Amino acid sequence: MPLLGFTLWLLSIYSNVNRRGSPPTIRGCLLSDRSTIKDYIDELKGLYYEQRRMDDAPRLLQLPDVLLRDDSKAKGDQSSDLVKNHAFHTVKLIEGGVDGTTGASHVLSGGITVDGGFFYLWRLHDLALCGTIALASAACFDVCATALAIGTLDGTVKVWDLAAWVSKSSSSPPPSNPRLLIIPPTTTLALRSHLTLTPFLRTRSSGQAHKISLVKVDLSDGSFLQAAATTDKGDVHVWDATKSEIILSLAPDRYNQLILSSLMLFRNTLVCGTSAGLVRIFDLRNGKLTHRISGHPDAIQKTDTKGRVLWTAGHDGSVRWWGGKNAKVCPKSALCRGGIGALEMDETAVVAGYADGGMQAWDVRTQQPLCTFASSVGVSSLQFDKRKLVSVSKNGVACVWRWYAMYPHGVFPRQHTYTCVCFDEKHLVLGTTGGVAVVYTMEGGPAKKPTSVYDY
Repeated sequence: MPLLGFTLWLLSIYSNVNRRGSPPTIRGCLLSDRSTIKDYIDELKGLYYEQRRMDDAPRLLQLPDVLLRDDSKAKGDQSSDLVKNHAFHTVKLIEGGVDGTTGASHVLSGGITVDGGFFYLWRLHDLALCGTIALASAACFDVCATALAIGTLDGTVKVWDLAAWVSKSSSSPPPSNPRLLIIPPTTTLALRSHLTLTPFLRTRSSGQAHKISLVKVDLSDGSFLQAAATTDKGDVHVWDATKSEIILSLAPDRYNQLILSSLMLFRNTLVCGTSAGLVRIFDLRNGKLTHRISGHPDAIQKTDTKGRVLWTAGHDGSVRWWGGKNAKVCPKSALCRGGIGALEMDETAVVAGYADGGMQAWDVRTQQPLCTFASSVGVSSLQFDKRKLVSVSKNGVACVWRWYAMYPHGVFPRQHTYTCVCFDEKHLVLGTTGGVAVVYTMEGGPAKKPTSVYDY
């Protein structure tokens, strides 16, 4: 008990928590049902071991020279520097499910340049390159936990089920040269008119193909891939990517012929955010418009949900909670300036990074401010869990934050210019512009046995 009292007194020194209680790490241990002091001590140990892992020298992902030469030749007079700069512009952990393990086993990196899209799939345990994805007609892309979707200039959407490919390749003999292995798309989704034609009929030619301007892919119900896309004409299409069947097609007049600025798939629901600050929600089972939401004065940048309520982020810098007909504008600190640069949420908290500086966290349950984080530079990428937050600023600096402090707890090595971040319980990956990705091994903390109800 003296140790507990001293720790609570130490945490009370920090003023980065509202009056309701403690930050997520401590609140999850002391104020949840059937929690024990042992759980609290284990969380403190976890913080200590995580910090030790981040202080160790990281491992690096780097493209082989043969790929740089081949990509440079494919791009004509473009130098290999362009390939390096975009090879790790985006990084995303992929759940492969190899050997019955849970969590991410691979990481996907890459991006889209003026010459097309180039992506690379890596194994995390040995940092080996498994295969590459190249598409010259790429216009936009999206990545979920198991798949990659690329919208093209000719109006099609190509989907790579990376988890299925990893599972299949692990059981087959390795190729002679994995560095040059091209991963083929799992399926190609073609546009249909909003008359819901049969899948084998082509869309009527309109003189020119409408390129895909926005694409979204999501893993629904744990195993079914859904993809949504909108064209520069304004049509919206939703597919069951697992079966390569179209589910829904919407003409522009279904959402007042406005430009779509965001798409979100959640179970059997399609959420469309428009440039006029309107949100339209459709039921994928019957194609009916279920909700009309208005309240943002500017374009909707992102929408997210973890249940029955909806969170939206606007270009004006406001974050709004929709639990009924009227929106609730989430209050923010004066330290948060500009539009929304990044928005992430889980079951307990919502965190927004602002384009001109600052981050704000809210409690999902009460929609009240939880923490404020001060940064002088805008945030372009962030991710968090119950112990830490990792952010990447617009000038390429990556910082780690603790929930109880307003200022960064640490800064990652500055010899790299960082672009994005992704992590889970075992790995932390930072993409850079220098042709490498920085990988930290986060596992190795104290083993936690399942606690009993009466384990006091």
